[in-house]
Parts: sequence; structure tokens; C-alpha cells
Amino acid sequence: MRHGEGAASFVARIWLERHQNADSVWRGHIQHVQSGEERHFCRLTELCAFMERLTDATCDGLWDQKPDDVELPR
Repeated sequence: MRHGEGAASFVARIWLERHQNADSVWRGHIQHVQSGEERHFCRLTELCAFMERLTDATCDGLWDQKPDDVELPR
């Protein structure tokens, strides 16, 4: 890990912005708890790039399944 040993913690918030006469757009904000660094994003790949930059982990395989292929717990 680049910011010390152990696990990295992130807080992410994702919301849907509804626009009149336009498509709705997903937006988000993520904060790295240990450093306080934060970013806004409009693509999940931007969220992933932020986490990758602050850790030694990658998001490889994160996009392997389409949402329709994922079974959600009940």
C-alpha cells in the first residue's frame, strides 16, 4: 500500500442527477479515509482509477460481468 500498511478505506457516494428534457446522469464522490484525498466522478472507471492510484490493488476483473449477469443477494 502506498499510504501505510494494511487495508485502505474509501467512502463513496453515488447519486442520480435528473435533468428536465435530458437524460439522467450518474454522479459520484469518493474519499480516501487515511489521506482525506477526494474526487468527484461521473464514470465508475474514474472511481476505480482513483482507488488504484492510492493502493497497490487493481480493478482488473471488476467489469467482467454485465449488470444483468449479476445475481444480487435478497
